[in-house]
Amino acid sequence: LTAAGAHRRHTDAAAATLGGLDHVICTAGILRIGSVADGDGADIAEVIDVNVTGTLHVARAAHPHLCRTGGSFTAFASSSFTVGRPRYVAYSASKAGGDLQVLAWHRTFGLDAVITRGSNTFGPRQYPEKLIPLFVTNALDGLQLPVYGDGMQVRDWLYVDDHCEGI
Repeated sequence: LTAAGAHRRHTDAAAATLGGLDHVICTAGILRIGSVADGDGADIAEVIDVNVTGTLHVARAAHPHLCRTGGSFTAFASSSFTVGRPRYVAYSASKAGGDLQVLAWHRTFGLDAVITRGSNTFGPRQYPEKLIPLFVTNALDGLQLPVYGDGMQVRDWLYVDDHCEGI
């Protein structure tokens, strides 16, 4: 397939799943960013493909359907790393690229869209190597709790159900 053909196939597949929905929440995103930074996770091209191009496919598929139903589109998995004092790394750039795709579809084609930028979200079924599950399991197992950098970093956390309720 040509690149354009592959993109159309992905968009068509996304459109086929919309059915009678009146609201689409896009959670396109590579979640294992720590592994990406360490070089043993997803390749940066995969991160960009999911975070930017994946969001494009969902927005493009949702647009005609939501125009017919009067529904709305929410880009749920945007990152707090794209606002305030963003970390200028490939991951942040890819999430900002996804945001810009949604904004472009809103401004160019009138897609009713909202972008949420929740802080670090945690909850059930999170990858076990992520901070909160790792600290909990290490503490329960009597293992040492890891300290990252100088230990002075501050992060905000948002429980997944609270984020969903806000949407």
